[in-house]
Amino acid sequence: MTTFARILVPTDFSECADRALELALDLRQQLGGHVTLFHVYQFPIVYSDGFMFSPDLVTSIEAAAREQLALKKISAEARTRELAGAGPAPALLTGLHLGTPAVSIVEEAKRGGHDLIVMGTHGHTGLKHLLIGSVAERVVRTAPCAVLTVR
Repeated sequence: MTTFARILVPTDFSECADRALELALDLRQQLGGHVTLFHVYQFPIVYSDGFMFSPDLVTSIEAAAREQLALKKISAEARTRELAGAGPAPALLTGLHLGTPAVSIVEEAKRGGHDLIVMGTHGHTGLKHLLIGSVAERVVRTAPCAVLTVR
């Protein structure tokens, strides 16, 4: 039987990502191991050659991502304590990265030696899926480990 000692949970702070985190915390409670909550932020607009982001903008985007991740960690740790009951609640690790979400998630899974990625999918279909694509789909195709997607 495969064990999942290291679970990576990418989050975009959506309800779907929250459901994936809840499932990952339940799995960890049953199987043991560690959970890493991971957020990838990127700049929202691609500009033509020659445009440079101001240092203030870069700093504020990173600070906002770091703050959201810290708040999510606090609520996830509270849930971890509930699940643990009287036993010790394992620490929840976090990671923050600037980059392309699917690529960064796969790289983090490799770098961290993760056995499982648990992530949300927004379930886009049809034209919207064709135009937007799916981070979850790209991760499933390229991940070095098992991937569990949650709707």
